[in-house]
Amino acid sequence: MSLRARMILLAAEGLQNKEIAERLGVDRMQVARWRKRYLEQRLAGIERDLPRGAPPVKVDVAKRLLDFGIHAPTIYFPQLVPECLLIEPTETESKATLDRFVAVMAQIRQEALQQPELLREAPHHLPVGRLDGALAARKLDVAAPPG
Repeated sequence: MSLRARMILLAAEGLQNKEIAERLGVDRMQVARWRKRYLEQRLAGIERDLPRGAPPVKVDVAKRLLDFGIHAPTIYFPQLVPECLLIEPTETESKATLDRFVAVMAQIRQEALQQPELLREAPHHLPVGRLDGALAARKLDVAAPPG
């Protein structure tokens, strides 16, 4: 609980989630979740652990779409709407493609309700799984391997 309290105190000092995550060595999404709970429930919100099987978040849905061969949508815009996925099919998409997308989203919804860990651990069928976002932000390595 002391880590959660430090997150809230740093937020009260005006630090952004990214800065708090870097200082405390945690994921930015974890900071965002605890700040949200604090805003909604005050101290009671940070006293208890998140319930097991907490609902998947937008990043989980976007990562799961990759398993179906669907490009992940924009998830960090607009910031006015929490947990927003920005879906922008072009007019060149066929009805069959849109119907498949709707079917995949319906399947992901069912998975979120029945097997949330399936979403939290996605993608499953790609050469690279999830990266540690906090570590990647601190140790940026964009150089191509020699060869």
